[in-house]
Amino acid sequence: MEKSHEKTLNRTRNCIKFLCLFVFCFVLFSVASAASAASLYFSPSSGSYMVGSTFSVSVYVSSVDQAMNAASGVISFPQDKLEITSLSKTGSIFNLWVQEPSFSNSAGTINFEGIVLNPGFTGASGKIITVNFKVKSGGNALLSINSGSVLANDGQGTNILAAAGQASFALEIPPSDLGAPQATTPAESIGTPPAPQIFSSSHPNPNQWYSQTQGHFFWTVPAGVTASKILLNNLAQSVPTIINTPAISSTDFEKIEQGVWYLHVQFKNQKGWGGIAHYKIQIDTEPPSAFSIKFDEKDKDTPQPTIILDAKDSLSGLDHYKIRILQEEPIEIKTDTFTLPPQTPGQKTIIVKAFDKAGNFSTAVEDFIVKALEAPYFTSYPKQIGTNEFLEVKGKALPNAEITVWLIKENGSAESSIVKSDAEGNFIFVADKRLDEGVYQMWAEAKAENGAISNPSERIILRAVLPFQLQIGKIIIDNISIINTLVIIILGLFLLSFYTWYRVMLWKASIKKEEKEMEKKLKEAFLALSQDVKKQISKIDGSAELSSREESIYLELKRAIDSSEKIIGTELQNIMEKELKKSFLKSLLFWKR
Repeated sequence: MEKSHEKTLNRTRNCIKFLCLFVFCFVLFSVASAASAASLYFSPSSGSYMVGSTFSVSVYVSSVDQAMNAASGVISFPQDKLEITSLSKTGSIFNLWVQEPSFSNSAGTINFEGIVLNPGFTGASGKIITVNFKVKSGGNALLSINSGSVLANDGQGTNILAAAGQASFALEIPPSDLGAPQATTPAESIGTPPAPQIFSSSHPNPNQWYSQTQGHFFWTVPAGVTASKILLNNLAQSVPTIINTPAISSTDFEKIEQGVWYLHVQFKNQKGWGGIAHYKIQIDTEPPSAFSIKFDEKDKDTPQPTIILDAKDSLSGLDHYKIRILQEEPIEIKTDTFTLPPQTPGQKTIIVKAFDKAGNFSTAVEDFIVKALEAPYFTSYPKQIGTNEFLEVKGKALPNAEITVWLIKENGSAESSIVKSDAEGNFIFVADKRLDEGVYQMWAEAKAENGAISNPSERIILRAVLPFQLQIGKIIIDNISIINTLVIIILGLFLLSFYTWYRVMLWKASIKKEEKEMEKKLKEAFLALSQDVKKQISKIDGSAELSSREESIYLELKRAIDSSEKIIGTELQNIMEKELKKSFLKSLLFWKR
């Protein structure tokens, strides 16, 4: 018996050990499974919203202990109570989308499927998408995630989704005074504090939309107030629930989700809780939807094309567009169609920004080409014109076009005149004033009746000159100082030459006089010598008359004397001329000094 009892006891002990080991393994496996679990959830998961208002809900993934690299799901919502206005991927952890997020308001479904590249995502709040809803009717709206999956980044694509969250929202019909900028609920008891006046430095106008998500709001706490209550929600009329003792005079919010919100503030004194202030806050952080710039086909090739824009904004609403063509001033418009100002020929780039009422904007860019008209040309023009004439040129352009003729003087400013071409395209330009002297460039541009503009014509060069007599006068006037100087120099040289000539003439006359006197004296001397010789010869034979032989001797001597007279006269003349030249050179050297 004892042995049998002992065996039974041992068998029982072994069963207990086995059972404990089984429980331990089960718990360990459960903990390990829980540690690697992931979840999908909504934020916010609850709230109250008025019919006609909009609000946003984001879908998040949580995978704290294991990296995930893919997630998908189908979200259902009540299509009779909610309407999706847009989906946003802004801030999503997904790098690639297997298929773009999509929705169906008729079916009440949202689909998403995306991938996170290596090393995947690990964390508690990985945003996937943001859904923007508009409230259609009152009641309770339940959001749920169906057929979702979260795949681990383990090389095998293990689905680690353990929980898919839900969200529930109370949808209320708005009261009749919802449009008031700042509403108040009167106090129920006499003597309780009135509703405070709420102010904001971040959102000062309750009727205006803002993109600022941080909020600062303040109010004055009157004497006798012992406590306050505040609440921020999507209902225009609510009783605040967050109590502050003592009363606070301001509150700050780090991030207010986009949509229409209301801040409710209430005071308490010894008589009880007083009236409630309701401050409206409108926030829109999403830009308008992507849009395109289209050109109306009927005037696409004209210099004034019409553009068609299709931007949308489901929350605050589209406010205006800003249109800018490069190198031109921007234009602000409020409509979806706009005819551009007249454009010059060539390729253009147009940039359009669509702004919502909160100041968010999206941008579209498009290129377009403005075709140029055929350039005009000149058929008759002068290459040179007098300054006493009027310039007249002829040209050819498109029929019935407006011709702008440009005339610019070298290093001067351009002046323009407008003429019209006739039915055959001929035009004549006559300058309204005479041209100043100088070199000019001239060209023309044509503008058709529909505003189309041509390229400029070939530039021609023409010269405006003075008449011949005026040119001479201008030369004289321009060089009057030089001419005066030359006249003075020439007059001085003339006077100097005349004086020199006069002095030379005096010297020459003086020398001629001396020469004549010496010549006279020389003749007298040789005549006396000749007579004396004759006299001496006659004394040879003692007779007063000369014999034939004496006459012959006399004649020979006379010829010798005459010859000597000529030689001496010539030599004397040469001497006088040399002296005259010396005197002239001395005079020149004197004036040169």
